[in-house]
Amino acid sequence: MGIPVYFKNIINNYNDILIQQDLFNIKINNLFFDLNCLIHPCCHGLTDEQEMFDNIYNNMIKIINIINPKDLIYIAIDGVCPRSKIEQQKYRRFRSANEHKLWDTNAISPGTKFMNDLNIFLKNKSYPIKTIFSDSSKAGEGEHKIMQYLKLNNNNDINIVHGLDADLIMLSLIKNNNIYLLRERTEYNIEGLNSEYVYLDINLLKKYLVKDIKKGFVKLSKQNIINDYIFLCFFIGNDFIHNTPCINIRYGGLDNLLKIYNLLQEEHAGIFYLIHNNKLDLPNFKKLIHKLSLEENKLLENILNIRSNQHKKFKNIYHDIYHSYFNNECLDKYNIYDKEYERDFMNHIPIIDRRNEIKIFNDLDINWNRRYYMFQINNHHNYNPSYDDILEIQINDICKNYLESFIWTTNYYFEDCLSWKWFYKYHFAPSVKDFNNYLLNINDLNIIEMDNVPLKSIEQLRLILPEKSFNLLPKNVKKYPDYYYPKSFKTNYIMKRYYWEGHPILPEIII
Repeated sequence: MGIPVYFKNIINNYNDILIQQDLFNIKINNLFFDLNCLIHPCCHGLTDEQEMFDNIYNNMIKIINIINPKDLIYIAIDGVCPRSKIEQQKYRRFRSANEHKLWDTNAISPGTKFMNDLNIFLKNKSYPIKTIFSDSSKAGEGEHKIMQYLKLNNNNDINIVHGLDADLIMLSLIKNNNIYLLRERTEYNIEGLNSEYVYLDINLLKKYLVKDIKKGFVKLSKQNIINDYIFLCFFIGNDFIHNTPCINIRYGGLDNLLKIYNLLQEEHAGIFYLIHNNKLDLPNFKKLIHKLSLEENKLLENILNIRSNQHKKFKNIYHDIYHSYFNNECLDKYNIYDKEYERDFMNHIPIIDRRNEIKIFNDLDINWNRRYYMFQINNHHNYNPSYDDILEIQINDICKNYLESFIWTTNYYFEDCLSWKWFYKYHFAPSVKDFNNYLLNINDLNIIEMDNVPLKSIEQLRLILPEKSFNLLPKNVKKYPDYYYPKSFKTNYIMKRYYWEGHPILPEIII
């Protein structure tokens, strides 16, 4: 899940959910590897692929020896993903295409020779107990493979899952299994942790979340509260849903959503749910969006004030390079003194260069949403009422696709993949006001055509690889026309905090 600061937030709020390795004395039944979390760091800085393979296996054995599982080792590697995830993989690979690398990390993708060789290597190695291996030739993200297995084997076993991103936390919260997430301490960057590995107690996290949300008047079951919490987290942005401008986790977005959610609970005598029987409840979803739409301008104003203060701070920090940048002067001279200086400056660009942001949101009472769409669609802010007919058609399509993203993601997390071909086509979310207006006429959520056939790994490679990585394609495979693989492209970073959070604007490949 693409929630950059989510993990930091929950650790700050509930710091005792982390258990140090030397204090963890629970006997473990099953150990699960979301192996891509291990593959990437084990390959970092190396160029010899056999050395990478050995490094991956040796680190696995090290973890197995520490955990000492009694019953099962389950190794899951990312296979072909749903198209919605493939789009995110494409953006990340294009964004990093010009970075200097000793070895092309895009080789860590299903269907490459590297991954095929790694599958064979790991299958031929020995493991101390029963081992299930779901390699990259089997469709599905690693964490979803693990969760599907746990869903079918729900018992009292104690399970360790190696790998910890926000997505894995959310998926684990859905399950009724006993789950601890394991990760290297260095991944957390938290003071006071001394052991090499730490464990995140999912059941304890559930307990704290329910206590904070329930507030004495919510009458839903504990799991229903957790499910609603997970759904609310969709709004702050993940790999499949863009956050709308007024909701940003860096500016209190999740807290604001929970306040609205609790107001709705009070209005419904504590029996208000967004997820019911693992499905999105449309009437209650409409009520949530309506309340959020009433707060949209106020929330935006608060965010813009914070960003204005951040702008002043970083303008002063980078005062010399700031003026050169705004005067379109060459920045190379700064590299002579400190190569990190310009990189740091560029990383803060969304907060330093707010010219487009200010033109869009300079008057929240008059047509800001129209200026927002004009910029996002046409790259200018010159709204004119004569555009309204065309703009309304475009907004309607954006809102429809945005609703689909909530439906698809709900199914993907709580059930299974509704469609392997569906994806969100836009690089931005609609305004909440427009989304609310669109929902007024919606009475049915069966709007996505089901498709249970994954793409082939070759098709995924053709979709995600930038031109510099074409050598990873099998020789007999043709790429799409050059138009779909631009060497340079614009990045949408409106209302983002860091440049790396921006969304590359790339041509849509229709297959």
